[in-house]
Amino acid sequence: MADSRHPLRYVWCNMIQRCTNPNRSDFAWYGGRGITVCEKWRTFEGWLEDMPERPEGMTMERIETSKGYEPGNVRWATPKEQANNRSTNVFYTIEDETKTLAEWADHYGLDATGYKRAHERIKNGWEPQRALETPPRIGRWKRNQAS
Repeated sequence: MADSRHPLRYVWCNMIQRCTNPNRSDFAWYGGRGITVCEKWRTFEGWLEDMPERPEGMTMERIETSKGYEPGNVRWATPKEQANNRSTNVFYTIEDETKTLAEWADHYGLDATGYKRAHERIKNGWEPQRALETPPRIGRWKRNQAS
């Protein structure tokens, strides 16, 4: 029997609860939409046997978000990797390459402000490439101050 104080027990318990406890606020996104835990992983020992050691700062994620928690569909990922693997992400294709807006913002070297600006532009009907490549407009007040 694995130690109840094992540092990964919390990760395992959350996985089980997300998929089986309808009283959890996030159940609708997991068990409520059919995400399950394979039979072997319903015990902490079975799950721990299959999981590689967790690298510092990483959390568990499903590789294919439409599939359950099972060997081959789970990995340790950075928060950024997880954000780019959400089932709610919107993907944009620029020059035959498809990425999330966050991935494109990284590609174009945009900071958080640049990402938000591109997101707003796309919401306002701009094509993604134009939204990402167009520099910010200098406001009238800034031009007047520069004079």
